[in-house]
Amino acid sequence: MNHKRGFARLRLVRLGIAVGIGLVIASCQPAGRPPSGPSKRSTAIDPASAPAPAPAPHRRPLPVLAAMFGAPNEETGKLERRARLPRVQGQRFGWRIKVRCTGPVKFRELMKLPSAGDWSETTDLPGTTISEDATTTTTVDYAACKAGWVEHLWVVAENDPAGTYVITVELDGHATQTFRPRFVEPTE
Repeated sequence: MNHKRGFARLRLVRLGIAVGIGLVIASCQPAGRPPSGPSKRSTAIDPASAPAPAPAPHRRPLPVLAAMFGAPNEETGKLERRARLPRVQGQRFGWRIKVRCTGPVKFRELMKLPSAGDWSETTDLPGTTISEDATTTTTVDYAACKAGWVEHLWVVAENDPAGTYVITVELDGHATQTFRPRFVEPTE
């Protein structure tokens, strides 16, 4: 065996190892980070060309443990389940939803009436907007959590329409609930 050839091979092997180690070290440099040391190049990233952040992972809505629509009992004050209510001025009605909560819960309620409602006595409803045709209200507010229950009540006004109302409630992070109570004339 020729010793000169053996040393040449050994040098090539050492050179190959050195190049390989250099490539491995270079690939360990974090992406988007400029190489260390002084540089005259600007390393600022143009926001317009920066990649968009990854979308947030889709979260499933938290479960609703129970939901009901009704009217408060005059004697006990507790909400009793009712899908049919008299359209009588002063009649209170609303929803209750049970969730795992310990403090106030943000809600968004959309109430659609069959025709224009009577909003004459509701000049100061914080967090509530009324559509131009007076058929839809949107309320964004916080409700107290009492033993896991969150609720919101309304009162029938003198000229509110009879018929089916559609009330959709979204509690922050929870599954949406829809109620369809029917308001009837007292003689029906």
